[in-house]
Amino acid sequence: TLSVGATTFDVLATGTVVLGDATTDGATLVFDGTGAQAVTGLIDSDVDNKGALSVTNTGGTVTFNNDIGATHDLETMTLANDSTVNTVGALNANTITLGTGSTLSLDGNVTGDIDVSTSSIVEVTGGVDITGAVDNVSGSDNAGELILAGATTVSGIVGGTNSLSVVAIGSGTGTFSETV
Repeated sequence: TLSVGATTFDVLATGTVVLGDATTDGATLVFDGTGAQAVTGLIDSDVDNKGALSVTNTGGTVTFNNDIGATHDLETMTLANDSTVNTVGALNANTITLGTGSTLSLDGNVTGDIDVSTSSIVEVTGGVDITGAVDNVSGSDNAGELILAGATTVSGIVGGTNSLSVVAIGSGTGTFSETV
């Protein structure tokens, strides 16, 4: 586990943090600062479904300015309760879990299932697609929000386990390939 509390985390040299390989379960990279954090550089794995990314910072937005899981998807990305994350590049993780009151803003395409809970919000920029499901795993209906700012496609079931409290589409067209 690597814990990053710095305000800015620049990946130098190769430009990539690699969290897993074929012989290990992968490392966990934790962003636990107390204010806004900006991450420059790729976060990746050597093989699919290895490595974990965790955001426990509740004092400011953590912004990932490049792709996550660019070559191979991570196993998990987890946002702690009341944390805020903005992804500028693509996000590829087997499972993306939002804690209570957390917000995930997506400015790049997503491949992976997104699990929301009470008062958590997924905000999607127009033209960004989600290849996966968006589900409420809080244990009861009407929890979590999916807000699409414009033309977006969601390929998986939305609210398969429990219904979301809000599914909203701004300007443009939201396309759902499965049940909402």
